[in-house]
Amino acid sequence: MKLWQFPCSLFFLLALGCGESDQYASYDNTEEVEEFFENKNTEVLAELGKKREELDKELTEAQDAKRAELERDVNNTERRLELPEFFAYS
Repeated sequence: MKLWQFPCSLFFLLALGCGESDQYASYDNTEEVEEFFENKNTEVLAELGKKREELDKELTEAQDAKRAELERDVNNTERRLELPEFFAYS
């Protein structure tokens, strides 16, 4: 391929492709995005609920050394459960 043929062929392909977007309808995926975030939030909240139950079990059986760490985890989990919309934007 000669050097001058490449820009000409590129221009030809671009000119051929112009107007193709008119054949496709515009698409708005807002509904799918909202549904995805809603499902993701539901999954995350379910996992946090399970984690909370596990932490409660561990907290009742824990010794003093590990108790402070578990209480901090429980507090963080409760805080995250109060703000479910946070997960949609993180």
